[in-house]
Amino acid sequence: MGRLAARLRAGHAWRAALDGYSGAMDIDLREATSAESAFVFDVLREAIGPYVELAWGWDDARELERHRERWGRQRVRVIVADGTDAGYVSTAVYEQPTDAYPSGLYLHQLMILPRFQSHGIGSACLRRVQAEARELGRPLQLRVLRVNPRALAFYLAAGCRIVGESDSHISLRWSVM
Repeated sequence: MGRLAARLRAGHAWRAALDGYSGAMDIDLREATSAESAFVFDVLREAIGPYVELAWGWDDARELERHRERWGRQRVRVIVADGTDAGYVSTAVYEQPTDAYPSGLYLHQLMILPRFQSHGIGSACLRRVQAEARELGRPLQLRVLRVNPRALAFYLAAGCRIVGESDSHISLRWSVM
Protein backbone atom coordinates (compact mmCIF):
# COMPACT_ATOMS: atom_id res chain seq x y z
CA MET A 1 0.00 0.00 0.00
CA GLY A 2 1.33 3.42 -0.92
CA ARG A 3 2.12 6.14 1.57
CA LEU A 4 -0.95 8.18 0.62
CA ALA A 5 -3.27 5.20 0.88
CA ALA A 6 -1.85 4.31 4.29
CA ARG A 7 -2.37 7.88 5.49
CA LEU A 8 -5.93 7.80 4.20
CA ARG A 9 -6.73 4.51 5.97
CA ALA A 10 -5.18 5.41 9.29
CA GLY A 11 -7.27 6.62 12.18
CA HIS A 12 -10.54 7.64 10.59
CA ALA A 13 -13.82 7.29 12.38
CA TRP A 14 -16.02 6.82 9.34
CA ARG A 15 -19.17 7.73 11.18
CA ALA A 16 -17.76 11.08 12.25
CA ALA A 17 -16.48 11.60 8.72
CA LEU A 18 -20.03 11.76 7.42
CA ASP A 19 -20.79 14.87 9.43
CA GLY A 20 -22.47 17.51 7.38
CA TYR A 21 -25.15 15.04 6.31
CA SER A 22 -28.37 16.84 7.09
CA GLY A 23 -30.87 14.05 6.44
CA ALA A 24 -32.73 12.11 9.07
CA MET A 25 -31.11 8.84 8.02
CA ASP A 26 -28.23 7.44 10.06
CA ILE A 27 -25.38 6.77 7.57
CA ASP A 28 -22.13 4.92 8.18
CA LEU A 29 -19.31 3.42 6.10
CA ARG A 30 -17.63 0.16 6.98
CA GLU A 31 -14.75 -1.64 5.34
CA ALA A 32 -16.13 -4.44 3.17
CA THR A 33 -15.08 -7.99 3.94
CA SER A 34 -14.55 -10.73 1.38
CA ALA A 35 -17.84 -12.25 2.57
CA GLU A 36 -19.60 -9.11 1.25
CA SER A 37 -18.29 -9.42 -2.29
CA ALA A 38 -21.56 -11.01 -3.47
CA PHE A 39 -23.58 -8.18 -1.91
CA VAL A 40 -21.37 -5.60 -3.63
CA PHE A 41 -21.82 -7.36 -6.98
CA ASP A 42 -25.60 -7.48 -6.47
CA VAL A 43 -25.60 -3.72 -5.80
CA LEU A 44 -23.54 -3.18 -8.94
CA ARG A 45 -25.98 -5.24 -11.00
CA GLU A 46 -29.03 -3.47 -9.61
CA ALA A 47 -27.67 0.10 -9.58
CA ILE A 48 -25.70 0.31 -12.83
CA GLY A 49 -26.79 -2.81 -14.71
CA PRO A 50 -29.50 -1.02 -16.73
CA TYR A 51 -26.96 1.60 -17.87
CA VAL A 52 -24.36 -1.02 -18.78
CA GLU A 53 -27.09 -2.81 -20.73
CA LEU A 54 -27.70 0.41 -22.69
CA ALA A 55 -23.99 1.06 -23.26
CA TRP A 56 -22.73 -2.36 -24.41
CA GLY A 57 -24.98 -5.03 -22.93
CA TRP A 58 -24.82 -6.58 -19.49
CA ASP A 59 -23.06 -9.94 -19.44
CA ASP A 60 -23.21 -11.44 -15.95
CA ALA A 61 -20.09 -13.60 -16.40
CA ARG A 62 -18.02 -10.71 -17.81
CA GLU A 63 -19.13 -8.28 -15.11
CA LEU A 64 -18.52 -10.82 -12.35
CA GLU A 65 -14.98 -11.40 -13.63
CA ARG A 66 -14.35 -7.63 -13.73
CA HIS A 67 -15.74 -7.34 -10.19
CA ARG A 68 -13.42 -10.08 -8.89
CA GLU A 69 -10.41 -8.46 -10.57
CA ARG A 70 -11.18 -5.04 -9.06
CA TRP A 71 -11.95 -6.41 -5.59
CA GLY A 72 -8.30 -6.85 -4.62
CA ARG A 73 -7.10 -3.52 -6.05
CA GLN A 74 -9.66 -1.14 -4.64
CA ARG A 75 -10.78 -0.09 -1.22
CA VAL A 76 -14.42 -1.09 -0.89
CA ARG A 77 -16.65 0.22 1.88
CA VAL A 78 -20.26 -0.77 2.44
CA ILE A 79 -22.69 2.09 2.94
CA VAL A 80 -25.01 1.45 5.87
CA ALA A 81 -28.20 3.55 6.12
CA ASP A 82 -30.31 3.20 9.25
CA GLY A 83 -28.65 -0.13 9.95
CA THR A 84 -29.29 -1.54 6.47
CA ASP A 85 -26.65 -2.13 3.80
CA ALA A 86 -27.60 0.37 1.10
CA GLY A 87 -24.68 0.36 -1.33
CA TYR A 88 -20.93 0.73 -1.51
CA VAL A 89 -18.13 3.08 -2.42
CA SER A 90 -14.93 1.89 -4.10
CA THR A 91 -11.78 4.03 -4.28
CA ALA A 92 -8.05 3.76 -4.92
CA VAL A 93 -5.13 6.12 -4.50
CA TYR A 94 -2.77 6.41 -7.47
CA GLU A 95 0.40 8.20 -6.45
CA GLN A 96 1.62 8.22 -10.06
CA PRO A 97 -0.52 8.24 -13.19
CA THR A 98 -0.96 4.89 -14.94
CA ASP A 99 -2.14 4.06 -18.43
CA ALA A 100 -5.64 3.68 -17.05
CA TYR A 101 -5.82 6.21 -14.19
CA PRO A 102 -4.53 9.68 -13.40
CA SER A 103 -2.75 10.34 -10.11
CA GLY A 104 -4.87 11.22 -7.10
CA LEU A 105 -7.82 9.67 -5.35
CA TYR A 106 -9.92 7.78 -7.86
CA LEU A 107 -13.59 7.12 -7.17
CA HIS A 108 -14.16 3.90 -9.06
CA GLN A 109 -17.74 3.38 -7.97
CA LEU A 110 -20.35 4.97 -5.74
CA MET A 111 -23.33 2.65 -5.99
CA ILE A 112 -26.59 2.99 -4.07
CA LEU A 113 -29.41 0.45 -4.30
CA PRO A 114 -32.31 2.09 -6.18
CA ARG A 115 -34.66 2.01 -3.16
CA PHE A 116 -32.12 4.12 -1.21
CA GLN A 117 -31.44 6.65 -3.97
CA SER A 118 -32.56 10.28 -3.72
CA HIS A 119 -32.31 10.35 0.10
CA GLY A 120 -28.97 12.17 0.38
CA ILE A 121 -26.93 9.03 0.96
CA GLY A 122 -24.83 9.38 -2.17
CA SER A 123 -24.22 13.06 -1.48
CA ALA A 124 -23.08 12.32 2.08
CA CYS A 125 -20.71 9.62 0.85
CA LEU A 126 -19.35 11.80 -1.94
CA ARG A 127 -18.63 14.58 0.57
CA ARG A 128 -16.63 12.05 2.59
CA VAL A 129 -14.61 11.00 -0.45
CA GLN A 130 -14.03 14.68 -1.30
CA ALA A 131 -12.78 15.21 2.27
CA GLU A 132 -10.37 12.31 1.78
CA ALA A 133 -9.05 13.94 -1.41
CA ARG A 134 -8.66 17.20 0.50
CA GLU A 135 -6.69 15.40 3.24
CA LEU A 136 -4.40 13.97 0.59
CA GLY A 137 -4.05 17.31 -1.17
CA ARG A 138 -4.92 15.52 -4.41
CA PRO A 139 -7.78 15.82 -6.89
CA LEU A 140 -10.67 13.38 -6.91
CA GLN A 141 -10.95 11.68 -10.29
CA LEU A 142 -13.84 9.63 -11.66
CA ARG A 143 -15.78 8.84 -14.77
CA VAL A 144 -19.41 8.12 -15.60
CA LEU A 145 -21.09 6.27 -18.41
CA ARG A 146 -22.35 8.60 -21.13
CA VAL A 147 -25.72 6.83 -21.00
CA ASN A 148 -26.16 7.84 -17.33
CA PRO A 149 -27.10 11.53 -17.34
CA ARG A 150 -28.37 11.31 -13.76
CA ALA A 151 -24.89 10.38 -12.49
CA LEU A 152 -23.30 13.14 -14.56
CA ALA A 153 -25.72 15.73 -13.14
CA PHE A 154 -25.05 14.45 -9.59
CA TYR A 155 -21.27 14.90 -9.89
CA LEU A 156 -21.50 18.24 -11.68
CA ALA A 157 -23.80 19.55 -8.93
CA ALA A 158 -21.19 18.42 -6.37
CA GLY A 159 -18.53 20.62 -7.97
CA CYS A 160 -16.84 18.18 -10.33
CA ARG A 161 -15.88 19.37 -13.78
CA ILE A 162 -15.59 17.52 -17.05
CA VAL A 163 -11.97 16.92 -18.04
CA GLY A 164 -12.30 14.38 -20.85
CA GLU A 165 -14.62 12.26 -22.93
CA SER A 166 -14.56 8.96 -24.79
CA ASP A 167 -17.19 7.12 -26.78
CA SER A 168 -18.48 5.45 -23.61
CA HIS A 169 -17.45 7.64 -20.64
CA ILE A 170 -17.15 11.19 -19.37
CA SER A 171 -14.15 11.85 -17.11
CA LEU A 172 -14.54 14.25 -14.20
CA ARG A 173 -12.31 15.86 -11.61
CA TRP A 174 -13.01 17.55 -8.32
CA SER A 175 -10.12 19.75 -7.29
CA VAL A 176 -9.07 20.40 -3.73
CA MET A 177 -9.90 23.96 -2.78
